[in-house]
Amino acid sequence: MSRLEQAQQENLRIDGLTHQFYEPIPFRVESGADLVRLRSEWLKRDSIPCHVPAREAGLDHSWPGMDVRTLLTGDNSSGRISAHDIIVPPGGAVAPHWLETGDAFIFVMNGKIEITVGRTRETARRESFAYVPARTTTAWRNNSNAPARLYVLYSPAGVDRAFAEAHELWVRSCDAAAEAYQTVLARYGFRFDLAGLLENDTRTNSKPQRMDYAINSFEDFQAMREAWSRRTPTPKLMHDATTCNKVQLPDGIDSSVLVSGDECSGRGVLFFGCGQPGYVAGPHYQPSEEELFFIVEGEMELTCGANRILVKEGGFGFAPRGATHAFTVTGRRPARFLTFNSPAGHERSFEMIMEEVRKMEPGAPLSPRFIERISHHGSQLHNSDMLEPLREAASGV
Repeated sequence: MSRLEQAQQENLRIDGLTHQFYEPIPFRVESGADLVRLRSEWLKRDSIPCHVPAREAGLDHSWPGMDVRTLLTGDNSSGRISAHDIIVPPGGAVAPHWLETGDAFIFVMNGKIEITVGRTRETARRESFAYVPARTTTAWRNNSNAPARLYVLYSPAGVDRAFAEAHELWVRSCDAAAEAYQTVLARYGFRFDLAGLLENDTRTNSKPQRMDYAINSFEDFQAMREAWSRRTPTPKLMHDATTCNKVQLPDGIDSSVLVSGDECSGRGVLFFGCGQPGYVAGPHYQPSEEELFFIVEGEMELTCGANRILVKEGGFGFAPRGATHAFTVTGRRPARFLTFNSPAGHERSFEMIMEEVRKMEPGAPLSPRFIERISHHGSQLHNSDMLEPLREAASGV
């Protein structure tokens, strides 16, 4: 059986798991070694394609000073990632700390909140974003008189279990003392013992050199990811997506790379996109990476796995590796949304696509070589519908 046939069979199998959520693995984490074992158990499970139509449909993992709704858990993502919609009330805070393992990706939906990343401490606002790798000092504090809302990803998962235990403690004891919750978080790798500068603290917003890599096969694509993983990550705290690299895409969509594989050791790539009404991204799948969607503004019909639903502001979708995904921007106004692909590499796929588009004669069909190059960059297309925006882009070159 060819690699493509194997990928097609796996695509059908994973799509068949849509919304078949697992019960949490019964496992109590008491130490970092326990967390490693839990993640190993999670990896034995399939990931589950799913939608969460609004934050209210997420799991309530709130605790004093944090209104947390968990949108994706390690139990349903093979332990690779967790996603959270968090409202921090006025005065709410997470004390300065660092993570032993795992990275955090943070996007401010609205409000103002002071965020520390390494030695940089600034007031973040709507559409600010941060990347906090392991062993980097970080903290949050809402000094304003209005709530701040954050979308937060942790990779790999595990923090979702910490938030769930903190919530259980609050429900059981009504204890409002911050120290009680810090004790829970500490069992999951949060370290509040800040004795001095950590290894990444002086590197916030430094500019890593782009890694150029010739991709002539999927093996080359995986080798680039492996090379990224050996890099030191670059912490980031930014307030304007226009200062980031733009992704050139067909007319109807505009996207910026908030965090790239070059910056985060290939852990993932975070895009902030704006799609015009009627824009269609046809059905496709990535056999070697997850893709998460979060709607910041507007609405879209979003396919994840075997289901297609209308999602609006605060809606979420998860397409694990091998799962079909697609979207159409609906309504009368543009949709603004975040997508996160893990591991990174999707940004290089977009570069390749538009490089090929610029070479095309207006109206020319897409060549077999073009389709092959798409597969070399980790994507498989379901049908020609996915290609229509590319044909239109080629006609306008």
